[in-house]
Parts: sequence; structure tokens; C-alpha cells
Amino acid sequence: IESLILYWCKTSFKNDKRLDDKLIWEPYTVSERLINIIFFYNRIDKDIPVIVSSQLNLMVDYLIKNLEFYDTSYGNHLINNFRGILYYAITFQNTKLINIFSDLINEYLRDFIEDGFTKDFSSHYQLLVYFWLYDLSDLAKKKSQENILVILDKYIKPLYDRSVFFYSKQSNHFSLFGDISPDLPPKYLISL
Repeated sequence: IESLILYWCKTSFKNDKRLDDKLIWEPYTVSERLINIIFFYNRIDKDIPVIVSSQLNLMVDYLIKNLEFYDTSYGNHLINNFRGILYYAITFQNTKLINIFSDLINEYLRDFIEDGFTKDFSSHYQLLVYFWLYDLSDLAKKKSQENILVILDKYIKPLYDRSVFFYSKQSNHFSLFGDISPDLPPKYLISL
């Protein structure tokens, strides 16, 4: 995996035409890439190489300039954009980004989650947002980011409690309604 990450980072600095694909630079995709690369290095407990951290710097700058705000509706993509930036900020101890994006994610979650339910109106996205916040909380806990934990803790338990609403212990079945995300299969998220 590390060799693929290094190859991607080296190639993107060389302006490889294969990386001009618009999907590669969609903000959601950039968020996922930031998170996955940082998660990988945290998981193997290895310092992030300079070429990778340089690429992460470029990605977070790009993401900040291309956040997925919507005028007329809510979207979970913006939460994932904030999550990617906070993953980066926590890992690289960027206090300015931590302060700004902690406030933003708190403000957005306050509007996006009502009585423990997301405004995506999807049981699968309900689980996905729970997973994202739990995952970010785990990183914040490991890096002693108490201010982020206070924010996330307000939403994690209500999201979990409302997600259980869709699960039947008797039949061991989770009811799916609304959109299904291609990110993580429902069966994986339910197992958490």
C-alpha cells in the first residue's frame, strides 16, 4: 500500500495526464484520500514521508477552497470534507485549522442532525455519518484533542441510538431505506 501511495504522490507532482480525471479532484474524493492516507500511516505507526506530507498539504489547501456547500439542501459530503481537513489538522497539529473546522463541523452538524437523525433521510447514510464521527473521535482521542471530542460526543451517541432504531435483534436485520452509499457496505457498518 505504501508503494502505491508514494507512486501516486510522485506522479501527481510530475503532472501526469492520467491524474487530470475530474473525479480524482472532486472534493469528496480528496477528503477520502486525505483520510485514508493518514489512517494508513497511523495504522502502521510510521512517520509520513515528506513527499506524502507535501501532497497532503496540497490536497488540504485544494479541499478548503472547494468545500461542498449547497445553497438549498443538506449534504453529507460537507461533513466528510470537514472530517478530512480535521484529520489532517489533528495529525499535523495545525491549531488554526483545528479551531476553524471544529467550529464549522459543530455548526453544520447542529443543523444536519435533528433528534439523532440525519437530514439525508437514509438509514445507510445515518450509519455512515455515525462511522465518520466515531472514526474522527477515535483519532482526536489518540491525539488528545479534547475540544473536538466535546463537539463530536454531542452527536455520536444520538446518531448511534437512532441507528439502532432500524435494527431488529430478533431477526438480526437492519432495515435499509433511502439512498445507499457506495463508500462502505451496510453490512460492514452494521457490524461495527
